[in-house]
Amino acid sequence: CDNCDKTFVLKWRLKKHLEVHSTSITKCCHYYNNEKPCPYEKIGCMFLHEHSKICSFGGRCRNKLCQFKHPQYHHDDGTDTTKNYLADKFNQLTEEEKYESREVLCDLYCKADMDSHRCSDDSFEAFVGCDVLNITEGFENDDEDADVVTYFPCSKCDERYDSYQKLNTHFSSNHTPDEAIKCCLNGCNFSSKTINLLIMHIGVNHLDLVRKKL
Repeated sequence: CDNCDKTFVLKWRLKKHLEVHSTSITKCCHYYNNEKPCPYEKIGCMFLHEHSKICSFGGRCRNKLCQFKHPQYHHDDGTDTTKNYLADKFNQLTEEEKYESREVLCDLYCKADMDSHRCSDDSFEAFVGCDVLNITEGFENDDEDADVVTYFPCSKCDERYDSYQKLNTHFSSNHTPDEAIKCCLNGCNFSSKTINLLIMHIGVNHLDLVRKKL
């Protein structure tokens, strides 16, 4: 190939590979991005051997040759390659980008004006079962002469309570917490079991939004 260093044994593979250089949409190699030996490397793989993003469908992806990295892929020794990949890429960001990655998450998952934050693993656990974005203040018993109280709405139903302890009792008795925290940016399907991993995901895969805050 005159455009890169790849060599090909078969002409039709070279022709297919050239499409990568002639179009704005470039596809990466599934094997390369999922830590598998590429069976076409010796004769010339028609796809790019470059790092791609994490697949937005995660473990639900049904494309057996998807060009993206997959969160559910694990080494035999139990190492989570997604966590390692995100941590490595996140550490390459500037300190300002790392800080703003958390701020982007805070804007989406916290209610700062009510001092209700879920932008760390500890604070997220403290609000399990609570629809934080819809925490409100109101008059007790809807009486304007009564004291103003804070109402904590349930994230699974329409119930709300004037203390988080009451909400927690209700939630524990009637609902189960979500197994993962979903990213709600741009229709992204990524999900994580920890806030810190979600922050790294935002910094790595939604860096354009992060940089808008700088």
